[in-house]
Amino acid sequence: MTEPRVWSVDPSNPLPLWYQVYSSLLERIQRGEFKPGSFLPAERQLTEDYGVSRITVIKALNELSREHHIKRQQGRGTVVTHPAEHADGQRRSIAFICHQLDHPYLFHVLMGIARTAAENHYNLQVISSYDTDDAEALNIREAIVRNVEGIVVYPHHRYRNEALYEELQKKRFPLVMVDRYYPQIDTDRVVFDDEIAGYELTTRLLQRGRRRIAVISYFEVEATSVNDRLSGYRRALQEAGLPYDEDLVWLDVYQAFHRPDELLSDVSARERLGKLLVQLQPDALLTLNDDVLERVTYDLLILSHSVLPVPAANRKRTASIRWDGEIATFSHKPPTPFTPYLSMAAVHSGEMLGAEATRLLVARTTRSLGEERQVIRVPMTIVESESDAAQPPKPAVVDDPRV
Repeated sequence: MTEPRVWSVDPSNPLPLWYQVYSSLLERIQRGEFKPGSFLPAERQLTEDYGVSRITVIKALNELSREHHIKRQQGRGTVVTHPAEHADGQRRSIAFICHQLDHPYLFHVLMGIARTAAENHYNLQVISSYDTDDAEALNIREAIVRNVEGIVVYPHHRYRNEALYEELQKKRFPLVMVDRYYPQIDTDRVVFDDEIAGYELTTRLLQRGRRRIAVISYFEVEATSVNDRLSGYRRALQEAGLPYDEDLVWLDVYQAFHRPDELLSDVSARERLGKLLVQLQPDALLTLNDDVLERVTYDLLILSHSVLPVPAANRKRTASIRWDGEIATFSHKPPTPFTPYLSMAAVHSGEMLGAEATRLLVARTTRSLGEERQVIRVPMTIVESESDAAQPPKPAVVDDPRV
């Protein structure tokens, strides 16, 4: 004859006794010992089965009740719920939709969203399609079909889904745009204070004696974050009595995204940069994100023949360009000490941005906000680099190898 199993707890286990009882009861429910609709043993019986106090049993049952595995019925006992009841009732769901989730910055945004969703007992669905704006609308509609309570979206920079977002606004569907937004749509959004950061970086470069500050963007020139950073740059120049020279706004140097192993082969972009440096003689560069900074730094080193990837034959055939200005940038990480050319960065936390967006979305889903749309601007911090970039300006010099 098989001996009945004795349920007990292990006093040497570092996990609290109530958690051990909770875990044991949950296991017994999940393997069918206590079926949906049936009653658990009385509290007194459970204290005897596990050899613990009644307070410990009550705490374990409270946790099972909080997770909707059981229901406490006054005067009757504790009944096991049907799986469908606690699958839907246990946690609500929100979604994060992004077209480029493999970027380090956006991964940090995701971490902020995931952490804050978990803190508020929300499940998180993450939907990403690499750099395809046509899939954004499809992903949003599919998330809604899956009964998510709300959506945080990192909009594609081409802004082709205006009709969809206007439709969702009319239906009052909870939606928060993060990092960039549709200017023509009054929607909840959480963004960095890009205009002020652009103004502060440009002002500091001017205070260092720089007067010809060129701006370099990546291919996402339509993004509102780019536009706002440019607005700050322009305001700083105007307040300093300097003209806003469109020839120093370089939006077409880098026309496509290239991965690190593809940079050396992008000769045309490097030639465009070199030509602009020689023709327009900027004494400082303002790069609008980390990707641009990395590309510009790499190309400047190649142009100066300072790095090994330049074949000896090319060094003999082409002139080197020595540029002695400084770079200010926008970055999701503090400047690395002694980075070539870099003097300062407007540092911003993607994780903080994601967390703020999720808190706003949770407030919308719980209807704890009024009708007025919320705009949250997260400040950046200007951090100066430990480098010798802040030297008196010098013109770009072409060294002709034939001389």
